[in-house]
Amino acid sequence: MKKTLKTAFLTFGLITAVLLAGCAPAKEAVWFTDFETAQTEAAAQNKDLFILFSGMDWDGLSRDLLNNFLDTEDFKKAAGKNFVIVNLDLSQNDDAIDAEQLEKNQEIAQELNILSFPTMVAVSVDKELLYEFAYDMDNTTISSLIAELKTAGKAAKQIKDLKAKINKSTGAEKVTYIDELISVIPNSYVFQYIDLVSGIPELDPENKSGLVGKYKVILAYPDAISLFYNGDIDGAVKIYTDLAEDPMLKNEEKQEAYYMAATIYYQTGDIQNIKEVLEKAIAVEPDNENSKLFKETLEQIALQENGASEETLEETADRVAEEANSLVDE
Repeated sequence: MKKTLKTAFLTFGLITAVLLAGCAPAKEAVWFTDFETAQTEAAAQNKDLFILFSGMDWDGLSRDLLNNFLDTEDFKKAAGKNFVIVNLDLSQNDDAIDAEQLEKNQEIAQELNILSFPTMVAVSVDKELLYEFAYDMDNTTISSLIAELKTAGKAAKQIKDLKAKINKSTGAEKVTYIDELISVIPNSYVFQYIDLVSGIPELDPENKSGLVGKYKVILAYPDAISLFYNGDIDGAVKIYTDLAEDPMLKNEEKQEAYYMAATIYYQTGDIQNIKEVLEKAIAVEPDNENSKLFKETLEQIALQENGASEETLEETADRVAEEANSLVDE
């Protein structure tokens, strides 16, 4: 009997503890202003970091976002469930922030490629960008930001799950998981995974994944742009025209390589070479959607050369680039 009573009391105590824990109000998150301190706290709590990059003494939007949205009780309670919240301010007034802290905040902003203010991002404790929050001064609400916190949490989990799969896999399977990872992160964050992307051709030398050509085109860009900025236009173009002959590339990827060569010639105003490269792109697969755009571009160039077009070459190039991007997105 005593043993039964003891078990009953233990069970009652456990149930009570669980119920009380479930009924306890969510704790309001506290703002950190130093990344390393927040990073330590996030690691201890097994959470990610929500970071606001701001310029409080020179940017009115930063002040509005923090004071009217992010520093509210509702937002801080919602954020505190999955994130440690950090405000890395880049104020210019010595009274607002000390020089050492400003320098540290600038280093983090540069490392994460932050180009505008205010910017809100979710970051792992390893300083990997997981999500970028939207802010529109006319439409953003506390509710919309709280909803985005949930979206950011899901995105973070998806990225971490994919990274775990990448770490456990090899060969073509690993390439497939890398491609999934790249597809779910914003384009501006791809730089974080350049080492993974660079290894794709070696991971899948027989292109069993069917993805090697796609990443060869992507990986050609840094080398081509480096040559371009160093004045070697022909060298930059050759990277893409040689790549277009690679049998590992699909037809659309070959056309993309030729198109990139054409855009380099466009920067120099070399109309004749633009036409020649676009004609090669069309010859790869004359009847697909890409070729329709390239043919239209050649027609516009012919009209411009004859003085019969209302559209400038620059306008044509911008329009074709936008339409080509929409085809890629589809």
